Amino acid sequence: MKRCRGCGGKFEDPNSDVALCFACRLAACVPHWYEQAEAYYICTTHHILRARHTPRAGVDLLDTPHAQPIAAVLARMTEAEIESMRAAERAIL
Repeated sequence: MKRCRGCGGKFEDPNSDVALCFACRLAACVPHWYEQAEAYYICTTHHILRARHTPRAGVDLLDTPHAQPIAAVLARMTEAEIESMRAAERAIL
């Protein structure tokens, strides 16, 4: 099983030629100031950290409201479109 070099987690696609999983690549897009700008507090109901603010990150994928789940997008794509995206990803890495 192929593992991500960033987090050590398993790849969704074990045949992928990339070194980092999607979550690690997405995390690299988040600006360094973003976590502080969210102004975390501890939610007393659920006892977990919650953000008071959700500032714009300046990254379209992160700032798009009501983003569709990746699985929903992939379900509408043809195999040729998916393979085209994989080829483009391999070309830039």
